[in-house]
Amino acid sequence: MAENRQHAQLSEDRRIVISCVTAAIASAIAVALALISPGLRTLPLALWLVLIGAFGLFSCIKLYERGQFHERRARTLRNKLAELTANSGTNELLTEAQAAHARQYPHLSAIRFNYLLSGVNTGIVLLGILYLVLDLVYH
Repeated sequence: MAENRQHAQLSEDRRIVISCVTAAIASAIAVALALISPGLRTLPLALWLVLIGAFGLFSCIKLYERGQFHERRARTLRNKLAELTANSGTNELLTEAQAAHARQYPHLSAIRFNYLLSGVNTGIVLLGILYLVLDLVYH
């Protein structure tokens, strides 16, 4: 169970690092594109922005899938252990803790972190497409 949790955490850490690096590179490219007038000279930068965003998005989605795979395995093992020790009441305690957390943070607990990371990378792709269109219109 611990090994699967470790693999899930590793996937999550990688997603965060990739998204941060992608956002930093995209920010540098966006600044360069903002300083240079649109045209054929900036077309490669805009295309690179789209590619960086797409890489970040697909990496996030794949690493999310891997993290969910390992989380599901760990959860299945935990449920089996709770089943074998039926008197422990572990699942009830987990359900109670989750409900208390949802009551304390009703809006934040509804937001999936995966949506935030995917949204950042999707925004980068859309920004790149916008610059591509501007470059083609103003060439």
